[in-house]
Amino acid sequence: MLISSFDNININSLRNFVTVAEIGNITKAAEEVYLTQPSLSRQLVQLENTFEEKLFSRSRDGVKLTAEGEIVYKQCRNLLHAYDEFASTILGLKGAVSGTLTIAHQKNLATLILHIHKTFLKSYPNVNISNYRQGRQNYLDLLLSGRLDAAYLPTLELTHAPDQLKSFPIITKRNMLLVSVDNPIAKRDRIHLAELANEPFVLPNKQTAPNLLKQIIDTCEANGFTPHAVGYADNYVDYEMDIVRFDAVSIHPFMHNVEDSHLVKYVALDGFPEEYPISLVWNSASTHPLLSLYVDAVRDFVRQHDALIQSLVLPRPL
Repeated sequence: MLISSFDNININSLRNFVTVAEIGNITKAAEEVYLTQPSLSRQLVQLENTFEEKLFSRSRDGVKLTAEGEIVYKQCRNLLHAYDEFASTILGLKGAVSGTLTIAHQKNLATLILHIHKTFLKSYPNVNISNYRQGRQNYLDLLLSGRLDAAYLPTLELTHAPDQLKSFPIITKRNMLLVSVDNPIAKRDRIHLAELANEPFVLPNKQTAPNLLKQIIDTCEANGFTPHAVGYADNYVDYEMDIVRFDAVSIHPFMHNVEDSHLVKYVALDGFPEEYPISLVWNSASTHPLLSLYVDAVRDFVRQHDALIQSLVLPRPL
């Protein structure tokens, strides 16, 4: 294949290819990069035609890199890293701080993260923040591999984390029971975990939240039953779909606007740890020049905006 056939490859197409590879789902990746699913699919087909290789195997569950796709993915990441360093150097000649940070967070933090990033980008307008949307990968693994620069993680998931991963607390949300509005439990103000022995559960995925999964199972067993799992979820959309589909329940941190769908409802939960602390986590071995600026900016934001942070936590009932 002639190298000249690469001339028309767009850098954004490579970024989008990497996003699809890391999320494992074209539809979800399209939302992340603000494209329609057909447009993103066409980009992928064009790349496959250019490289004369099949990059993904496709199934009903999503997409997975082929062996050739894995090679292209690794080279794309190297290329994008070099490109970002190049752009940063050129802007640096003009005294501008620039580059790209890849940050991961759960949907239940979206409002807070929006405020944090808005404040950070006011100080560093030439920096780009790539918001990583979680697939089935474990955030700790992505941090250790360098595919993520930082992540907002449940503090529980840092149990036994390697020493090179550093963190500090951001917010403490509140665990509640999330149920379908058609479930009789939805009519109650609160319920004890022991009363849920006969309810089907949607549980967190073992790969993405192993410690939370263990905490839920251990606490249920301490209350006399093993939860009957009808689904395992990686993200809020999957939680809601399975809760409604199976008329199931789930232990879930409070999120603003969740009940706007009118399909699910939060109920106060007794007998389970109420606090759901979340921390900012990063790899101290990272050499990314922007990472320390970002970590310091988040520290300052947390110190200066306590009222805003508390407003995002469900008030305790009187």
